[in-house]
Amino acid sequence: MIDVVCLVALFAVVGWPLAATVREVFTPGDLPKEESKLIAPGATAGWNSLARPASLAKTTLELIALTEAIALPIGIVAAFLAFRTDMWGKRLLIGLAAIAVFVPLPLTATAWLGAFGNEGRLQLIGTRPILVGMFGAAFVHAAACAPWVFFIVGVGLISVEPELEESALMDLDPFAVSFR
Repeated sequence: MIDVVCLVALFAVVGWPLAATVREVFTPGDLPKEESKLIAPGATAGWNSLARPASLAKTTLELIALTEAIALPIGIVAAFLAFRTDMWGKRLLIGLAAIAVFVPLPLTATAWLGAFGNEGRLQLIGTRPILVGMFGAAFVHAAACAPWVFFIVGVGLISVEPELEESALMDLDPFAVSFR
């Protein structure tokens, strides 16, 4: 019974929006006669083709790749320093990351864009906005997901059995052991 409920819930969350999107793409006809204000004039021709969803998917994949390229190195290095070394302030770093995990993405985005975005306070001193375009979006997403990377990698680092590590130290130097 629980399995059926889980499958229905999974379809309701994932399958239904996906099915509705596919149905909308392949439905014949254009938009209604009155054009939406959210769509640029003249952009209604070929609305139901696959060009727009493919373009959106390409942009999404670019954003994901750039976000990973920013967040993964930061999270991995911070986790290694906090969980495997005797770094000064590691408890403070872990505490700040624990707080940052529970900050919602819209709040994080508002804070970063309010400081460094198009209408940011940085413009008061006469500089141009820093967080614009694809890089700005990727940076804001990376700032939100770096604490998650930090804790996931940290749990992996502290779950290594000490006996395996000690036996590897007999054959390799500490630098090689830490990266294997």
